[in-house]
Amino acid sequence: MSKKTTANKKAIVQMKAQQFTNGIVQQLDALSKTRENWEKADCKKANDGLYQLLSECLDVLNAQYVRADKASQNSLRKELTDKLTATGVRVLTTSSTLTMFVRYVFNSDRNRAHGYANVLLAAIEAGIHPKDLPDFIIEAGGIEEIKRRQVKSATAIAKQDKLNAAKAEVKHEIEMASAMTPLATVAIDELTGSYALMLVKPKLSGTADVVGTLSDLPESLVEALIARMAKARVQEMLKEELVAKADQDILAASLSASNDPQMKVAA
Repeated sequence: MSKKTTANKKAIVQMKAQQFTNGIVQQLDALSKTRENWEKADCKKANDGLYQLLSECLDVLNAQYVRADKASQNSLRKELTDKLTATGVRVLTTSSTLTMFVRYVFNSDRNRAHGYANVLLAAIEAGIHPKDLPDFIIEAGGIEEIKRRQVKSATAIAKQDKLNAAKAEVKHEIEMASAMTPLATVAIDELTGSYALMLVKPKLSGTADVVGTLSDLPESLVEALIARMAKARVQEMLKEELVAKADQDILAASLSASNDPQMKVAA
């Protein structure tokens, strides 16, 4: 592949990421304006307006951010970081995208933003559709009750971000494989639908036998399979991180021992 072709592909990826970022920011700007109008109308304590804003934040995240490719996600996070920083908000690299969305829309302090973000995270974990978020909050006893129950550590939030990013990566890889570089191409009669499932049995030789098929997979099953693939990827990443940390601990202990005078005498 020539340098020119590589540069052109990179430029296309960057342009796509910027278009995605601009679109999301425009939506968040509109939500922020709605929030201002809601507060100015002396309805700050009215739950209906608040729940609707949170619902729309969740919709933007679920329908667009989670489904975007990594380059677009990174572009959006950078843009939001720059905009929040310009208003005096300190954004950490470990800040969840949910929290960034909420701080941007609500122009709120850190504690309030984390509270709202935890409510949205609870809805995501419960599989709540954005349009059903107001009912979910009401049935759960309100925002404060959800916040009390949804005590999430920074590690858990970071893990959720990794899972969302892994889902986006898996979907992007599936699209690329479908369009350009499939893992393999096999001839099987009567497979139909946008996606079909093949059950394969791995062999010691490194090959695999196709032992069953299922055509016309429903979208819900496709999404469930993608989620499972993403979860496996995150688990593998966490294992690698644990191994790396263990290696670092061993190295640190070794260095400490080599600097211990008693250890040197013993040696």
